[in-house]
Amino acid sequence: MQRTDQAERFLEKLASVPLTWENVFRSPKYTDKTEKEVVDLLLVLRNKGIFISMKCQQDPETRSGEKLARWVQKNAEAALKQVGGAIKTSKTREFWCSHRRRGQVFFEPNQIDPIRALVIVETLEEIALSETAPLEIDSVPVSYLSLEDFINILLELRTINDLILYLEARCSICPGLQQIIGIEKVIFEFYVLYGGSPREVDTLQDILEEIDERKTEIENLIRKREAVNLQAEPIERVSDRLSTRLEKYEEGLDEEIVRRFDPTSERSNYLLMQDELCDLVLDERRKLGTCLTDVIKKVKEDHLEGLIGYEVAHLDSKPSFLYVFSSSKGMHRNEVIMRCSALIQSGLAYYRKTRGLLVNYTQDRDGYDAVFIPSFEETTELIQMGRKRFGSLKMFDVPIEKV
Repeated sequence: MQRTDQAERFLEKLASVPLTWENVFRSPKYTDKTEKEVVDLLLVLRNKGIFISMKCQQDPETRSGEKLARWVQKNAEAALKQVGGAIKTSKTREFWCSHRRRGQVFFEPNQIDPIRALVIVETLEEIALSETAPLEIDSVPVSYLSLEDFINILLELRTINDLILYLEARCSICPGLQQIIGIEKVIFEFYVLYGGSPREVDTLQDILEEIDERKTEIENLIRKREAVNLQAEPIERVSDRLSTRLEKYEEGLDEEIVRRFDPTSERSNYLLMQDELCDLVLDERRKLGTCLTDVIKKVKEDHLEGLIGYEVAHLDSKPSFLYVFSSSKGMHRNEVIMRCSALIQSGLAYYRKTRGLLVNYTQDRDGYDAVFIPSFEETTELIQMGRKRFGSLKMFDVPIEKV
């Protein structure tokens, strides 16, 4: 197996943890007499795609200096050609991917809107590409990164939306930085230092000098990010677990409730629920994760049985959408689902929202249930129920941070 193939598999697995497996597609293909690879990695959220082409050295220790610079330049050009072809293919051909969890996934021509292209080349040295290296292809912005830098950025940013915002901010700092590979650590530190809205500079040296002067401040900001990012993990965990279902999920449930589930062989609604958790920026994910963690803790510490506790959240970025996070214990699963269904509907009515998702953690079986309502119309009865259930809840306005 070629080292690039190994890197593709590694990146697929790595990206799937924060981004969720269902949004990561490795080696999509199209058929033209034979199977042909479209691109190495495709990240997709709500049909918007980041196209990634990657080139790795078979033995990174064999090159350095000018020899490495020539290899990087040559392979960046090859990767750019591949990603350009992939963007054109996505607009004119059907293509498909054998996905680890979704099976065979087909994409129609123009189904995916290419919003970014990434050229990833393996190098442990800082390499300046030719100044003529294109910064867009077919009107799609292109960014050049080393393999190690991309891995680190992916782990730091954790969402597709944050990756897009970072790449946009990166382009605005200094035009001369765009064709340099291997400097992502300092760019990211500069990005964090300015809260996700970095100032413009003339040269890389300007960034290096400011980072050196404010080193302690940056270290404190990075440590703070590492701590608060843990708050996002509950939402990432829920998104991942939505893809699986209890083997005997219908056991003990009324027929009316069972009919609300997708047939096992035709599951699709879980993808819609995942989208509502994956289309957030990282700080939104942190805030929702804190809500879920808090309500689980409160119910766990309460000595009463037959209990369901809940909290609500709504985001400025999704004004018509309501999130409800609940936790239950000492209740039959049939009753849990019925009460959760009534809870999300009355919440939508009370807060005048038209769409919503409820996630419930059942403490007795360490499992989640979710109720998704893609379209909702309130009734007088539900508004009254909403007043009883939500009228006494305190709501807080918490600003969302870019980083």
